[in-house]
Amino acid sequence: MKLAYKMNPTSGKLKNFVPSLALALILPATLILPTGCSNSLTAEAASLSIYSPRVLFLKAGIPVQTTEGIYTPQKNELWHSDAAFVETERRLRDADFQIIELRKDAQDSSPKR
Repeated sequence: MKLAYKMNPTSGKLKNFVPSLALALILPATLILPTGCSNSLTAEAASLSIYSPRVLFLKAGIPVQTTEGIYTPQKNELWHSDAAFVETERRLRDADFQIIELRKDAQDSSPKR
């Protein structure tokens, strides 16, 4: 077995010890690192795949448990999920842009006086 360091006869110091030590410490870390990252990413991805309904229909007078306590709707209510809300906002924004473009086209094509 070959040793990773040698004694320098003139200075009495270890030669090539620091690079060998650094390599000995870094190599195991690089072998463990990809496994550790993939496990945390897998756990994070799994937490993102929790089922959530797009809408909730709440009946008046029926209590619902929330993180802040119990909520009892006074009338029938419809609650949208974040994904449904964002999608609805996007559709409205796209429709607004289309209306603006149609108005510009209509103004450009109208006869000038």
